[in-house]
Amino acid sequence: MTAVWTSISTTRNALSLHRRIAAVMEKAGAAVLFALTLSLTLASSASARQATPLATPTAIDPGPCSIEPRSNDQMRELIEAGLPRIVAFMAGTPEPGREDAATPTMSPGVPADAATVAAVTETALQFAACSNAVDTPAIAAVLTKEGAGSYLSFRFLPFRAIATGATGTPTAEIDPDLLNTFLATLQLSTPLPQDLEVTLYGIESVTELEDGRVRAIILLATGGEEPRRSSMLLRDEDGRYRIIFGRETGDEAASTPAA
Repeated sequence: MTAVWTSISTTRNALSLHRRIAAVMEKAGAAVLFALTLSLTLASSASARQATPLATPTAIDPGPCSIEPRSNDQMRELIEAGLPRIVAFMAGTPEPGREDAATPTMSPGVPADAATVAAVTETALQFAACSNAVDTPAIAAVLTKEGAGSYLSFRFLPFRAIATGATGTPTAEIDPDLLNTFLATLQLSTPLPQDLEVTLYGIESVTELEDGRVRAIILLATGGEEPRRSSMLLRDEDGRYRIIFGRETGDEAASTPAA
């Protein structure tokens, strides 16, 4: 019975905090959560312009967010591992040699086979669908474990600040009860309004790199803006390609083929 009341109490706390956080998000703009999602996968860059733009890009319906979401136990472990990295990064002391570094060294690679292209396309579609659904456990499943740990930790930090009123430099300490409440709030997501949704327009190229990772150039738009090319780096983890990170190339997709 104690466990039941503890569960009820946790859910009530989650609902209360969810309402408070929702109010903050509304004041800051509905795109705040979505911007946070993309900030982990799309860092601005003016390079990688080798892809040919699509003629009159047509939006692709990503379908439902159907990937198996990460469980609370999995997300708890990912946050416990990821928060120290994020705190160090925010303090200006990122760990060396991390796979989601902003400027990785990548070989030219070779064109991917049809099966790999299909698997990467499915990941891109799920990224769009789950971002639009604001389904955090599912978004975490689209990312690699390390990427998901960073993403969830970035989500946890403002939650903790709002819940505790804490200010100042974030720490890597985690209150287990607060973490449980945070995980409960992740089940209370509200889909993005249509005018802020991610829109996928296509996969321009998929390249297999020598180290086993895959680079995809995709056409992506957010919030009704013009499609832009984004370079997304993925690797096969637990039987499916998951996103390590991506970066926007800075190119708007042309409405006519390149000369």
